[in-house]
This record gives sequence, structure tokens and C-alpha cells, in this order.
Amino acid sequence: MPAYVAMLRGINITGHKTIRMEHLRALCNGLGFRKVETYVQSGNMVFQTPIENPAALSKRIGETILQSFGFDAPVIVRTSREMQKVIENNPFLKEKEVDPSKLHVTFLSEPTRKIFLKKLKRSRQVKTDFTQSLARSTCTVPVGMEEPNSPTTQ
Repeated sequence: MPAYVAMLRGINITGHKTIRMEHLRALCNGLGFRKVETYVQSGNMVFQTPIENPAALSKRIGETILQSFGFDAPVIVRTSREMQKVIENNPFLKEKEVDPSKLHVTFLSEPTRKIFLKKLKRSRQVKTDFTQSLARSTCTVPVGMEEPNSPTTQ
């Protein structure tokens, strides 16, 4: 049975759009998913299901959250193989001077706008040889993501 990672966006942030992880696990068990596990209060989870369509899974989870909790929560679903490829294909892991604790991967539901990519490349806070595809953007942020003028926070 295929394994998946689901990432919910915009939940459990400063008390807004709150979903307790035990409720999320119950919701996904109710959808027929197996071996559902969540990570802290992030909305990230792993599960197994015989359904082999990540886009359909995203839609199904999102619609069920809307019906159950009354708010929209975008959901990105990736296969376990796709997640393994993210690690295997990370170009920064081959560079000795890169601090692995400063590596970030952002999973995208749609392509990044070109103007944002240009701004990101010009930033002194983000290494200029980041990679970007439809599925993800990978970068290293030496000064950290919390900097107020970081292009990742704008």
C-alpha cells in the first residue's frame, strides 16, 4: 500500500485554524487511511492508502477539513518516493560549506511567480544557487528564516 506525506498549510498558527492532531488522525482514519501519524501540532502527517492519486487525496482531505472544522486548509500531498527524491536530489547536501541546519525545502502547489524568484536570487540572505521546480523550492538560508527582511517572510 502506498505511503504519503500530507502537509496542511496555515493551521495551528497563533491560535487560528486550530486542529488538534488527534482529531486530524481520526479524520484521516475515517477516510479509510491506514497507519496515520502526525508530527507535533504542525498538520504534517504520514499515512497509507490504496488510492494512488496525490491530487485527489489533497482535495479529499481539504474538503473533509472544511466540512468538519469549518475552515479552508490547503493540503499538499506527496508520495514517499517523491519525498525520498527531494533528499537524494538536494544539491546543497553535496557542498561541504553548507550548514544542513540552514537547508529549507518548501513544497509548492503551483509554480512560483518569476518576480519572486528574481527577488529571491538578489537577496544576500539566500544562497543564489537554489533550485526550483513545480513540486518544490530548495534553498539554504544562512541567516535564518525569522529575519524580518528575508524574502521568505515577504
